[in-house]
Amino acid sequence: SLRFRDSVYIHMGNSNDFDIYHDGSHNYISGTTAGQDIVIKTAGTERMRINSSGNVTTPNQPGFFVYKNGSVTEANGATVLTGWHIGHNVGSHFVSSSGRFTVPLAGTYLLSMNIMGSYLLAGDIQYRIYKNGSLVAGSNAQSNYSANKWKQTCVTATLTASANDYFDFRAYSGATTSATICYNSTYSHISGYLLG
Repeated sequence: SLRFRDSVYIHMGNSNDFDIYHDGSHNYISGTTAGQDIVIKTAGTERMRINSSGNVTTPNQPGFFVYKNGSVTEANGATVLTGWHIGHNVGSHFVSSSGRFTVPLAGTYLLSMNIMGSYLLAGDIQYRIYKNGSLVAGSNAQSNYSANKWKQTCVTATLTASANDYFDFRAYSGATTSATICYNSTYSHISGYLLG
C-alpha cells in the first residue's frame, strides 16, 4: 500500500489532464482539460458521467414512467391500477400486469401518479400510493362531484424504502358505477425514480 501525508498529487494523461489529489483538507478528482468528461465504471459498464459543464448522468439509476393502456371504471374500494404502456423502465423493476414497482435497493424514491377521471358517484374519489400493502400517500379527488366532468389529480411523494419493498398505485371509490376512474392513454400516468 502507498501512504502519503498532507498534499499529494497524482497526474495522469500525456498533458497531466487528469488529477487525483489531497490538499491536506479535501480529496479531489479533477479533469483539467476542457471538453473531457469524467466517467465512472463498474464491471466495465458506465455508471456515472460528469461532463465538463458539471452535469451528472447516471444511466442505470432505477426508475420508470408508464401511461395507461385502457380505461378503468369505478369499483367499490381501492383498485390497484394495472395495464400500462411502458415509456421507460430502467432495471425492469415495474411490472405492468401487477401495477407494482419492486424496490431494487434501499434508498429514497420519488413516486408520482397523475390520473384523469370522470365520476358519477356522489361521494369520495381518491388516488393513493401504497407501500407493501399499506397506504402512504393519497389525495381526495372529489366529493359530491357533478356527473360526466373530467378532472385531473396528482399525488407525489418522496418515500424511503428497503430492498424488495414494493409500491403500487390505486384508485378508491365508495361505490361501483359506469364512470371512468382512470382514463386511457397519456392522460393517466405514473412514475418512480431512485433519488439516492
